[in-house]
Amino acid sequence: MQSHLSLLGIRPLIWRIGHSRSIGGSGSASRAYRLDSSLGDVKWVGLFAVALVGVYTIEDLWNLFGDLSIPKIQYIKHWIARIICLIVIPIAVYMLSFAIHFAILNRSGPGDAQMSSLFQAGLVGNSFDQNPLELAYGSRVTFKNYGYGGGLLHSHIQTYPSGSEQQQVTCYHHKDGNNEWIVKKVREEPYNPEVIEYVGNGDVVRLVHEATQRNLHSHAIKAPITMAQWEVSCYGNETIGDLNDYWKIEVVDDIYSKNYSQIRSLTTRMRFRHSQLGCYLSASNVILPQWGFKQVEVVCDKRNRPDDQHTWWNIEQHYNPKRVYTSSDRVVTWTMF
Repeated sequence: MQSHLSLLGIRPLIWRIGHSRSIGGSGSASRAYRLDSSLGDVKWVGLFAVALVGVYTIEDLWNLFGDLSIPKIQYIKHWIARIICLIVIPIAVYMLSFAIHFAILNRSGPGDAQMSSLFQAGLVGNSFDQNPLELAYGSRVTFKNYGYGGGLLHSHIQTYPSGSEQQQVTCYHHKDGNNEWIVKKVREEPYNPEVIEYVGNGDVVRLVHEATQRNLHSHAIKAPITMAQWEVSCYGNETIGDLNDYWKIEVVDDIYSKNYSQIRSLTTRMRFRHSQLGCYLSASNVILPQWGFKQVEVVCDKRNRPDDQHTWWNIEQHYNPKRVYTSSDRVVTWTMF
């Protein structure tokens, strides 16, 4: 922290020294100090220093504009020097640092879940190339929330301390077995596990937590933290349950295809609409207390906001024992990226 504050103070100091060395000048000393001040930032804390130097630069150029003794060509050179030293070069250095970062750190690792699914797909050593392309009933999947700060849809055996006191549902930023869900048909519809039947836009499904075999569920009970929305829990099992276990899939778009008739791994972005309440499964970006292990709260959002990315989900990991990964899937997967 102290080093950040020190570097934050260095930039205005460098700028002031450079200005005093060559007031109104465009010599090499002045340009060198401008360049030094433009590269003196550390992370986002440098934003305030950028603003300070920016305001000072505008004032400086305004004063030069009123100085009739300076030729117009010289005044234009002042503009060019400041644009190059304070805008072009810092942006180039900033972008170059990211380019080097991505070129060196390009392998899959334990922190992958912090990143978007499509970004992970570009990392060397990821397992997404084994995903079956289209979602079918009986598939075991993980769902990634598309909103900022979102994670993987998650549940565990611990229950809410209030409200329904049913099994907690959260978003989690690490990969483990509690992120896995089985996509099943609603109880009223026949299902033959020997036949591959694909899930489509508009289908009403039941999402069963693999580890506990409980159904993703919502009801007219206030969420524990975001009390304006409905609570999301896990409830029942294969035989015990009700209509509150059913969710309708609404496709937002597909990055790979304009054909929304099927749900695709990684590229299809969708919303889950509760069949009874009409609310949408959402990662609210609110952190639960210690009883929720500081994970992200998941709610059923009463507001129908199609542009709210906290209600968007995509399939990240996908496994189906009846849906064997084929070479055609590999071609399509690599074509996407």
